[in-house]
Amino acid sequence: MALELPELTLRLDTARHGPFTFQVGVDGGAIGTYLLRIDDAHRRFRRSPLAQVANRLEREVMITGIFGTNTWWPMPTIPVAR
Repeated sequence: MALELPELTLRLDTARHGPFTFQVGVDGGAIGTYLLRIDDAHRRFRRSPLAQVANRLEREVMITGIFGTNTWWPMPTIPVAR
C-alpha cells in the first residue's frame, strides 16, 4: 500500500528528454501502525477533560498573539516609581 501525496508532486517538461514527474513516496504499510496509534491517541484526548482546558488555552493564546501584533495600537504608559 503506497500513499500518494499530490501536494508533493513536481512535474517538469524538458526540451531534450520530455516530461519528468518527481514525487515523495511513503510506504503506507510501514507507517500504518503508527497512523492508527496517532488516531487512537487523538480520539482519547478529545474525549478527556484535558481537551477542554487545551481548547480554552488555545483561544487565550490566539487572542494574546493577535493583540501582541497590533503595533499601531497606542501602548499605555506605566509610571515607574524612582
